[in-house]
Amino acid sequence: MANLIRSDFYKLFRTKAFYFCGIIAALLSSLGVILLNSAINSELGISASLLGYDGVYALITGTGQATLFVTIMISMFVPNEFSFGTIKNIASKGISRWNIYLSKVIMSMFISVAYVLLCAIVSFAIGSFMWGTGDLTREVYLNIFKMLGLFLVAEVAVQSIFVMVGFIVRQTGGTVAVNLAIIIAVPVVVIPALNFGVQSLLKVEDFDSSNYWPFTYLSRYLSLDVIQEDVTVGLIVCLVFIILSTALGIFSLYKRDVK
Repeated sequence: MANLIRSDFYKLFRTKAFYFCGIIAALLSSLGVILLNSAINSELGISASLLGYDGVYALITGTGQATLFVTIMISMFVPNEFSFGTIKNIASKGISRWNIYLSKVIMSMFISVAYVLLCAIVSFAIGSFMWGTGDLTREVYLNIFKMLGLFLVAEVAVQSIFVMVGFIVRQTGGTVAVNLAIIIAVPVVVIPALNFGVQSLLKVEDFDSSNYWPFTYLSRYLSLDVIQEDVTVGLIVCLVFIILSTALGIFSLYKRDVK
């Protein structure tokens, strides 16, 4: 298992897309903060810092840029292992498919942490340079760490779904298409349809299926004052999706031939 993980890291670090996606994510994080500052200066003619903007606000604004690029990397990395025959070669050496799948899950976690922290650090630096760091008390630091920790849990849950898709589809183009469809179709089509069905048929007026979708918590957790109910429910939802998607991915890997 350890050798398998080391091999994955070696391949990841030799992949130019890993660095390219990270750089683009960091640039977009910075650009979002810069454009916000420019818009406030143009419309109001004052510094954004006078309105309470600071490095911490910039960190919150920029961190969310990581998700798209983590998704892109995973949508390429996992299917490429099938396209290049890497997984077939590994499986032929007697390494269990459980270990093969788990190594890719660990890799997706690493990519998530790397990109999220990169976007957070860069956006905080840019925001602090323009607006100041703000009042960095012990409580603020703890809230930042809590926010990043919760966001990473939601990020890992989301990416565990995309790892599963990669193992099921096994082709880069198809994996990217399915993952984009999940990102777009679920909040626009599936969740409203479920809400309508439950509310109209079962007469549950306050039902909201988005509360049981890990993508929802990517946005809810980007806050220093997230409510405890969202923390509790979100962690349960994310852990359930991590377990289910991993179980389904491993089941698919065991039931299908590796070609």
